[in-house]
Amino acid sequence: MDPKTLSELQEILFWQQLNKQLITLKFQGSDIKEDQHKYLQIFSFDNQLFSKITAASLFDEVPLSLVTDFSKVCFVNLKLEPWDTCLTQLIPQTLALDVEQALADAFVASGKYAKNSPPEVSGDEGDEDDEELYGFIDEYLGAREKQGRDIARLSKNPVF
Repeated sequence: MDPKTLSELQEILFWQQLNKQLITLKFQGSDIKEDQHKYLQIFSFDNQLFSKITAASLFDEVPLSLVTDFSKVCFVNLKLEPWDTCLTQLIPQTLALDVEQALADAFVASGKYAKNSPPEVSGDEGDEDDEELYGFIDEYLGAREKQGRDIARLSKNPVF
């Protein structure tokens, strides 16, 4: 797959996962409008949000959220439930979307697309490596989800 096409697919999948969170909030009773979906799409694509977040190794183990009012305010923030709640109450009409969950779901979705699309043949690629890699990714994401990592709780109960 062309690297440009792959990066575009990743951006689309990431935006879809964030948008899926908006749809869930709408079903839970939040007043989500069509223009808010469009704003999130434009913001994600124009800023290449997936690429920027995944390119910075600093963010690898830090849960992030996207706080936005879908007009002027839109920023990536450390995902701490009490902090996100405080921000969304202080900044009018904002929501906090779970970037870490959207990333995990986008990686899973991209793995499904990769498994369903025929591999590019260059002569020296092995499918067994891909299956092993996807298995490891699925195992890692499952273990990470089971941990229920919450940095706010970790700081109250230091491990060391």
